[in-house]
Amino acid sequence: MYEEYIAAQSTPAGKVLEHILRRANVSQKELALRSGIYPQRIHDLIKGIRKFTIPYSLNIEKALNIGIEGYFYKIQANYEIYQFITNEELKQHPDLSQFSNALF
Repeated sequence: MYEEYIAAQSTPAGKVLEHILRRANVSQKELALRSGIYPQRIHDLIKGIRKFTIPYSLNIEKALNIGIEGYFYKIQANYEIYQFITNEELKQHPDLSQFSNALF
């Protein structure tokens, strides 16, 4: 069930966590209680304000009974690699849609 998200490169780990919580019908507050992580930190992870650390990832996985160690950390790493490659490609090929039509 959870393996499908690891391969997704363009999806942030916070969005995956939000989706899993919604499917499991678990609130952020309940996850905070189960994992021992402050509710505001859970919120920040979901919104992408904070990055997943290994301890956060392991605690959340344990609270949600996800049997893949480093699950959210791996998803975050894949997403960061995807973002880096995308940004590098944009540097080589500028977005011409930002130029005014009057220039052409």
